[in-house]
Amino acid sequence: MTELEQAAAAERKTDGVAVLGARRVLKQPHTGRPAPGEPRRALNPRIAAHDKWKRMEALGRLVIFLQEHREAFLAYCSGRRKFVFPHGTYLMRVRFGVPCASS
Repeated sequence: MTELEQAAAAERKTDGVAVLGARRVLKQPHTGRPAPGEPRRALNPRIAAHDKWKRMEALGRLVIFLQEHREAFLAYCSGRRKFVFPHGTYLMRVRFGVPCASS
């Protein structure tokens, strides 16, 4: 065992963390899943910025975009094809050729 492995084993021992080992891992059913209960994360990874205010501004723009996109999408689904999608719409423009606002 290398020094690094020994250090990791000592750290696990002090933290009370056990390692299954190869035999116990192989005995597990292939259909097994972790138990439910792990907390879900509250962060939304769409926007990342070190500056809190820039992130808040970007999130505000995202909310506006999503509202405008949803309105245009619902209009499109109801048969109104002259509705303009907001700038930044990609898939609907590429796949269905919907009109989009310019930047």
